[in-house]
Amino acid sequence: MQVTEIKLTRGYVTLIDNCDADLAALKWMARTRPNGADPYASRANPNRPPATLHLHRLILARILGRELCAGEVCDHINGNTLDNRRSNLRLATVAENRRNSRRFKNNTTGYKGVSFSKLHQKFEAHIRVNYKLVHLGLFETAEEAHEAYKQAATKYFGEYARFE
Repeated sequence: MQVTEIKLTRGYVTLIDNCDADLAALKWMARTRPNGADPYASRANPNRPPATLHLHRLILARILGRELCAGEVCDHINGNTLDNRRSNLRLATVAENRRNSRRFKNNTTGYKGVSFSKLHQKFEAHIRVNYKLVHLGLFETAEEAHEAYKQAATKYFGEYARFE
């Protein structure tokens, strides 16, 4: 499928499929969040509420043929919030969307689900399942701990598992 680029504010560019190219005629901006997370393509909504329209939610609503309901969110499969091609968007719950998130920026091991235990002087693997932190074990290397996380994420999160 052919891709259209939309220039946003602050030098950002978002991608959409040509079948949604009519949306390129509207003015979109790169909306960043205070936590430093990746920006979204959005615009003010003249038909409030909501006060802000997000491009990815608009495209997903077109795919579904309906508006998103409460508790439904749009998940970017590859994690790139500016890739709004239809093949990269899927309907998800808030929990599924969080499972597909990247590792935190303050992570010092370089691996999602891995931290260094000063007490044990080993790497610890952990995963959060249904709001509970599950300890996966202590390991000599960060790579071994990350492998344990990957197995658990695949088991618990399925298609929403993200390892980086």
